[in-house]
Amino acid sequence: MGIPIVMKQARSPAELFPSRTSVIPKPSRRLVSSVQTQLQNLFNSTKGAPARKATISDEHLAEKIVDLINKHHLCGDYVAALLRHSTGSGSDRPYKKTKVDAIVYSEGHKPTDGLPDWRHTRMFIGFQSGGNRFDPFDLTDNSCDELYNRIREGVYHQLSVYAYNAMLHQHRTAIYGLLLNGPEFRAMRYSRGGLIVSEKTNYVTDPAALFETLARFSQLSAEAQGLDPTATLLEPHSAAFKLMDEYAEDPGNDMDYAEGTIVPPYISLSDIASPSPMPAMAPSTLATPATDANDPPARTRMTRQRARELATLEDAAARAIPGHDSDLDPEIRDDDEDPRVFKYVRTRFRESLQDGWPRYMLEVGPEKRKFLVGKPTFCSVTLFGRGTYGYVALDPKSRQFVFLKDSWQRFYEDMKTEGHYLQILGSGAAKDYVPRLLCYGYVGDTVAMMMMTRPSRYGSERDPADMVEENDDMDVLREYRHYRLVVKDVGLSFDCIENSQQLVKCLFHCIVGHGFAYKNHHMIHRDVSSGNVLIVPRLESAQKKGAGKKIVRWRGILMGWELAKLVPENKPDEHAPQPEGKGVSKEENSKSEKAPQPERTGTWQFMSVHYVDHQAKFPVTVADELESFFHVLLFFAIRFMRHSIKDSDVPAFVNQYFDSYYPAGTKRLCTLLKRMIITSGTLESGGQPILFYVQDGVLHGRFNALISRLLKYFKARYEVLQWRTPVQGNQESPPAPQEAAAATPDEEDLQEIAEFIDPFKQQMVEDPSEPQEAVVKEAPSREVIALAKKLDTHDAIVNAFSWVLRPDNLKLPAWPKTGDVVADRLPESYDPREIIYALDRLVVAARRATIATTESPCRGEEEPPHKRRRTTTVTGTANIFQATPSSSAASYTSIAPKGQTAQGKGRKRRKRD
Repeated sequence: MGIPIVMKQARSPAELFPSRTSVIPKPSRRLVSSVQTQLQNLFNSTKGAPARKATISDEHLAEKIVDLINKHHLCGDYVAALLRHSTGSGSDRPYKKTKVDAIVYSEGHKPTDGLPDWRHTRMFIGFQSGGNRFDPFDLTDNSCDELYNRIREGVYHQLSVYAYNAMLHQHRTAIYGLLLNGPEFRAMRYSRGGLIVSEKTNYVTDPAALFETLARFSQLSAEAQGLDPTATLLEPHSAAFKLMDEYAEDPGNDMDYAEGTIVPPYISLSDIASPSPMPAMAPSTLATPATDANDPPARTRMTRQRARELATLEDAAARAIPGHDSDLDPEIRDDDEDPRVFKYVRTRFRESLQDGWPRYMLEVGPEKRKFLVGKPTFCSVTLFGRGTYGYVALDPKSRQFVFLKDSWQRFYEDMKTEGHYLQILGSGAAKDYVPRLLCYGYVGDTVAMMMMTRPSRYGSERDPADMVEENDDMDVLREYRHYRLVVKDVGLSFDCIENSQQLVKCLFHCIVGHGFAYKNHHMIHRDVSSGNVLIVPRLESAQKKGAGKKIVRWRGILMGWELAKLVPENKPDEHAPQPEGKGVSKEENSKSEKAPQPERTGTWQFMSVHYVDHQAKFPVTVADELESFFHVLLFFAIRFMRHSIKDSDVPAFVNQYFDSYYPAGTKRLCTLLKRMIITSGTLESGGQPILFYVQDGVLHGRFNALISRLLKYFKARYEVLQWRTPVQGNQESPPAPQEAAAATPDEEDLQEIAEFIDPFKQQMVEDPSEPQEAVVKEAPSREVIALAKKLDTHDAIVNAFSWVLRPDNLKLPAWPKTGDVVADRLPESYDPREIIYALDRLVVAARRATIATTESPCRGEEEPPHKRRRTTTVTGTANIFQATPSSSAASYTSIAPKGQTAQGKGRKRRKRD
């Protein structure tokens, strides 16, 4: 919760509404006088000196203003409707249990049930009974009363929820709002770049000011009101709307996506010598001849042969239909690619078409290619900043499901788009480990500018990734550009793993893709996180199972390349020993180019310890990225695997390791737990080692070996970087549990060994020698430096993963096929914001004690850095104040599992579709 980002404060409300004409219609003097009299009576005032009643309610005020707007057509053809809802009695809203506000709709779309219709919202109006304590934008009163501040936070929260809902349900670049606080009002304009607020104006003494504001709004075009001109709202009777319904239906032949599933061969029309005559029907309902009498038909792509067969039957009739939309005509293709989809893909698309959620046709790329979308499968939980939404979309041309990403991308000089990088990677060795690009491009010329300032008193609604380090003295003006990207792959989140081998293998694929990007293209990702690793089921040949049959194999892919950058080929060696034996200082450690962005890059929970400490000085390196992969591995392992941490202690571990921070002056650093584990090379908590198990009492030999091996590399790196002496005197370990049985690979396992060939050298990975720990006395030894230097490339980490994955590695116990993955130990109710917010308050209270008495202790610039609390996400219309899970939800999940909507960490265990 926080005071908004105010880029600019307009002098008058009318300044926020640019008029399309030089003449603004003015109400008659008689109307102004009549309304003024009514308002003065409402506030029980004498002419020229309004005095608010002590008992006036915002409900009474809302009813009166809405009646005036509609009765006198003050907003042109638009109408206002009351919005009645309950705010509850939570900590964010301590002052109200019921609330009445209003929403302005275009004519013909006014709801009658008192609930909001976010599909047709044009502007929202908030009402308060008056006084500075209900005005979150009046910072002239520096009162430090806790309840006073929480009331203002609650008012701002309500306004933010309205703006967020409008931008969530509609495709918008901005949304306008009004705040009527007693006899005064302000106009507001929310955009991804921030919030512009007008000065408060007394509309009782000067009703014409409110009249002019409403008149100006009514004259704005839909685009000027903030509606995206590249997004077309689909009506239920439209062909595109019906096409979405049709493809949401289960055709009966969608493929199971469980790894190892055998899939029968697909037979296209071009494989049949004499196709039988086909009845005339819509192209989208045509079916492939079944491979068996009991097999259901399958939709296919439009091949040239197929197009010729249909031409004489339906071409003329289809184009004779009134209102025919050529954007929905299927394109003719030469290939006979298998058009069948995995069950989860169609299920996700079907779930996005829930009743009441608007459907849109979106334009993407310079060619303005069209895609059909419904409800986002995930979305940003912040109102300002990148505002990333993800959709399972239908391509009306190819009749295939795709994934569409809509976001506001940070723009800097020489910074390329994610589509640009995927285009490069898609033509090289990394193509199997990244999403397959379809199209991309900026959306028009829309730009949002955000002023990145030091934190205000209450924090900020911005994404933590959008925050500037608080020790920066200069404000930064950041530019955002609206951007869309479409890829062919609709992936699964790592929450869907069925065993530990899948977790390790799919993350191994992501590391390999990252390695190819760096080795072949000198490209670094810079945002490795749990939300940017996905699982994509692929069909591979299974000839031994039958001619033409395929087998489902899971592959990990690395997405989210919008923050990627190219790095110099010959970077200085950060681990090279110095001539005088003084080791490597932090300043001399990295003399390569500094990061082009003026703030932290990446996802807080998975940043390396070194980068968090020195992000203002040093750019992200390969070693930082490899450490981020380790954090991702540990994040999913702690949640889904069997281990020695009690189930009840998992939320606390996740909070202390990933979500929280350590306050150090004016900086936020990684927690001591995260720092200790990475720098000491020991995975422990509370003085006890953390071990992973196959089942109760049986250690998971392979996974424990992988964790141990990875930590030794990171420990060596931090010994070089920080000259830290390793912890001495390890505590005595409890009796060793029983080891699992040795591996005995079967024939199918041996066929998979080729997958773990060193991808960079194309040779078998031998058992890597156990990294030897060297005792550090005064300076890192050459052995330690050599071990740390292995993190300059991907080879050592790839070898470590390959070694534990190879099924013919008889030195380690076998991988368990089932039973080592459990239900998510992180409950749905887990929300680190409350803990972090409490920490913020303690830090603020401690810091206030040191502030000079000449300074106001409530001034925002005196506060330490915070982990920002994010704005509430509203997922329905019945309860518009339903809150989301944790503040870092957006970074945890890329495609939400079944049963979840655009929020949360995807912690709910999936059931098979």
